[in-house]
Amino acid sequence: MDLTAIDTYFATRATVRAYTDKEIDRNLLINLIELASHAPTTGNMQLYSVIVSSTRQEREAISPAHFNQPQVTSGAGVVLTFCVDINRFCKWCSINDAEAGFDNMQALMYGVLDCSMFAQQFNTLAEMHGLGCCYLGTTLFNAPLISEVLCLPDRV
Repeated sequence: MDLTAIDTYFATRATVRAYTDKEIDRNLLINLIELASHAPTTGNMQLYSVIVSSTRQEREAISPAHFNQPQVTSGAGVVLTFCVDINRFCKWCSINDAEAGFDNMQALMYGVLDCSMFAQQFNTLAEMHGLGCCYLGTTLFNAPLISEVLCLPDRV
């Protein structure tokens, strides 16, 4: 492993807000999501999900929640919404006759940690594969609207 190249990558990385219209290879995207899923998590619960908005129609639907930033509809070929997902884990507990006990602030914190680590690992991998990335702060600001547009269930 060339540590100098890795150090240089981290020292020179930058957020990208202007994109080409090049389509993202679906297999590459799936592979990056799979690789990112190996990020460390709290108790290996993986309290996150990612929603992929890749069609123009999907990106246009979510664009108002991101203040119609141009990279959402006319820039990036894909918009990923990283979500804290306690719902999925509660379903797993129910199927396995286990008590989830996850309707509390501690569960939310677990989810925030898991989701953040997953999102950052995805971001790093994507950049290392030559893709530009930009976190949209509007995701936190407009989470209820994004949840509505994406038809997310409770606890996501």
